[in-house]
Amino acid sequence: MQQVQQQANQAQNKVLVAAVTSVDYSGGIIGLFIDDRKKLQNSIQISNNQGFRLRSILPPKQSIFSLLLQILCLCLTALLWCPVRGETLVFEK
Repeated sequence: MQQVQQQANQAQNKVLVAAVTSVDYSGGIIGLFIDDRKKLQNSIQISNNQGFRLRSILPPKQSIFSLLLQILCLCLTALLWCPVRGETLVFEK
């Protein structure tokens, strides 16, 4: 019984460190020539080198505001570039 309590106390004393990273992409004509998968892999690799492990990938959330911002950026840049919201990566140590 006492051994079980010691193991439970040790488990409670462990501190998890989490990091959240957002990966954003480029849209428009410029976005056609950029590899989104490579940008995602680079973000994961950088965090892995710092000792973090990928816990989960959250899909992007689109809103009316972000859609209007994308349309505005595309109009101002003559369809060359616009920001595109990407995945959110959750890491733990």
